[in-house]
Amino acid sequence: MIKSESITKIAPALISFNSKISKISKDANNPFHKNKYATLDQIIDKVRPTLNENKLIIMQNTHGEDGSITIKTFLLHESGEWLESEGTTLKLAKNDPQGAGAGITYARRYDLCAFLSLNTGEDDDGNLASGIPKDEQKTQPKEPYPQPPKKVSDKQIKLIHAKANDYIKARGEGVADDVTGALKKKIGLDSLTDATSSQASSMIKQLDAWLEKVSQTV
Repeated sequence: MIKSESITKIAPALISFNSKISKISKDANNPFHKNKYATLDQIIDKVRPTLNENKLIIMQNTHGEDGSITIKTFLLHESGEWLESEGTTLKLAKNDPQGAGAGITYARRYDLCAFLSLNTGEDDDGNLASGIPKDEQKTQPKEPYPQPPKKVSDKQIKLIHAKANDYIKARGEGVADDVTGALKKKIGLDSLTDATSSQASSMIKQLDAWLEKVSQTV
């Protein structure tokens, strides 16, 4: 957690806030697993009056980069003292407006609850991760919750090196490291171990295409 130099005034205000906030009821149904959960609107509506009573205000900032979004929650006291969360970062399953909207809503809800230690019941985040809650579908299409991409496997790394060696042998010149280096540069990677499974599959397909082209010219 990041904080102002002094928290002598915001600390008692936050203690008072937490002493007055009870369990937040669930107001929506998850149609995918038929369970209930508290929506972001419900959470904000429940905490805002008690925050105001204790001279506190919550703000949330969104930052997006390379298909990921990060939400940080900022708690400001009338004294000027403040606290800020470390943030919640999600890799979007789809880098489009619908995918971003789903990710932002979920990350805001998750980061706010964690930052304020809110009790919203026994929400199953794994179940919610299966899709956008029903009430949120009013403004955006049903999209899967953004899951972290699958990492490259050892088998894929070995296959990339093997195909790079085959390509060099077929051409009769160069070294395999130059080939894998060109592929990493094309995708924007420093190391094969940083690749996702999808990126590794793209590299393998590219090597197959190069091998086929070489075989046609021999």
